[in-house]
Amino acid sequence: MIHINIAALAKLRGIRHPHRHLIKAGISDKVAREYLRGKKDRLVVQHIEILCELFNCSPNELFVWQPDNKAKDTPQHPLQVIRVQPLPDTIQALQQIPVAEVKKLMENLQQQKQP
Repeated sequence: MIHINIAALAKLRGIRHPHRHLIKAGISDKVAREYLRGKKDRLVVQHIEILCELFNCSPNELFVWQPDNKAKDTPQHPLQVIRVQPLPDTIQALQQIPVAEVKKLMENLQQQKQP
C-alpha cells in the first residue's frame, strides 16, 4: 500500500514542528494533522506543489510503499523506488561524526549548492 510520507520528510529536514510549517504554508489544521499521522488517503493537487516546495523534494518523495503481500514484492516492481526505508536520526548521526568531518561535509554541501 502507498502511504503519505510527510512526517518522515519533516524529520529528515530537521523540522521540529511540522504541523506549524504545514499551516503556515497554507494547509488547514485538520488536513495537516491527517498528513502527519499518515491518515489522509489522498492529496489535493495544490498541496503536492506546496509540500514539494516546503520539503524541497519531488512528488514521488511524498510517498512510501509497503507491499501488502509477498506476491507484489518483486525486486523489479517500479514501486521499489519509493519502498519504505528506515529513516536515520539525522541529528544523532551528525553528532557522532568528528567535527573535522562535519566541516568537510558542510563544505561539500555548499559546493553542491553553487551553480
